[in-house]
Amino acid sequence: MTPDSEVSRVMSSLFGDIRAQQQHQASVVSPMPKWVICHRCDGDGAHSHHLGVVDPEDCSPEEWDDYMAGGHDRPCECCGGTGKLAAGGHA
Repeated sequence: MTPDSEVSRVMSSLFGDIRAQQQHQASVVSPMPKWVICHRCDGDGAHSHHLGVVDPEDCSPEEWDDYMAGGHDRPCECCGGTGKLAAGGHA
């Protein structure tokens, strides 16, 4: 075997290994998940569902304003406060 053919064989083997690694990495990379708006908080990341039904007649005007401004909201337990879920699953 001539030195040139040996170099050619080594280079071919080396580049073949690099191509195989690239193909393997491409097959291992998982696609980015598709996201959907959280059904519990409607994408806000927080809600006041823990309070149940709130009647404005049972509140002072200041309490109602605070409630409507989100003063009693808690982070959403479904989406962890992000407002989105991976499609087909939970956060």
